Amino acid sequence: MKKRLILFSAFLLFFCLALGTGIFGASAKEKEFGSKNNPYRIETKEDLLAFALSVNEGRNYEGEYLLQTADIDLAGVDWPTIGLFGSEYAFLGTYNGGGHVILNLTVNVGGNNALFGQLGGTVMNLGIESGTITGACLGGITSHSSRVSAQIINCYNKATVKGARVGGIADNFNGTISNCWSECELLADSPENIGGIVSFGAFSLNNCISIEPEKRGSAVLQGTTVVDRVDADLEKIVRQLNQNLYSTAIAAEIDYHDLCTWKVSEDGQSIVFSAETARFQTKYAGAFFKVYLVEALPYLLLLLGCACVILVCRKATAKKQMDT
Repeated sequence: MKKRLILFSAFLLFFCLALGTGIFGASAKEKEFGSKNNPYRIETKEDLLAFALSVNEGRNYEGEYLLQTADIDLAGVDWPTIGLFGSEYAFLGTYNGGGHVILNLTVNVGGNNALFGQLGGTVMNLGIESGTITGACLGGITSHSSRVSAQIINCYNKATVKGARVGGIADNFNGTISNCWSECELLADSPENIGGIVSFGAFSLNNCISIEPEKRGSAVLQGTTVVDRVDADLEKIVRQLNQNLYSTAIAAEIDYHDLCTWKVSEDGQSIVFSAETARFQTKYAGAFFKVYLVEALPYLLLLLGCACVILVCRKATAKKQMDT
């Protein structure tokens, strides 16, 4: 009987350890190049350009992840856009800017364009710090979406956008834009064709902020807060952006800890990404435990298994002492 108890305890401990450490759950896919845990890394303008060209040649990266690991200066590059509007070529994966920015973006290919010509996947944690985008129907991050599941999360644009219809983040985006902001010069034929976040519309627009010059005519859609640059309280805007991170992650079905936080720059003149990723906030405790209980379950089982083994061993020891 004692031998059986010891064998059972050993098996239980191994099983709980396996669950807790992921021996059974570890997937070879998680280790593949291009997975979330091992994303393609975009470190230079050559990397970014090669990525754009690969999308425009037919690779959509669906189910794959890319991570920008440094700020990238595109000075001297005539940007071809990532994905081509009106074609079958669109990015369908996840591009994580990692809290980095793109500088001196110059897009002058005509038609509907932006950094992304059209987007079917997710872009997050990316800033367009400077540049000029010209054409017809334009945005800072993308012109249009290629499907309703497309998302732009926790991004900003400060590049100048000028064309027939212009938006700070996108033009006509049949997807979701959340927790984004813009502070950019927007130039179009009439105020009706200008939007601080989107110029025509979006399927879902949440928690976005447009910092605008005084008295600029601008299309204002539900989900966008317009702030006058003259009276802008940057600390308040940063608090608002950071407070929205958790609800943004839940709605987008992405890991809360993958989102970068915001801060006011050292000179107090602008909003920038901080070096930290999002952290747990007490006010979202209910949603937090609902989402992460499943992830914590293996570790709870591990603790339970260890407790069971200790109890079994103590009982076995006590019985042995009684027998002697």
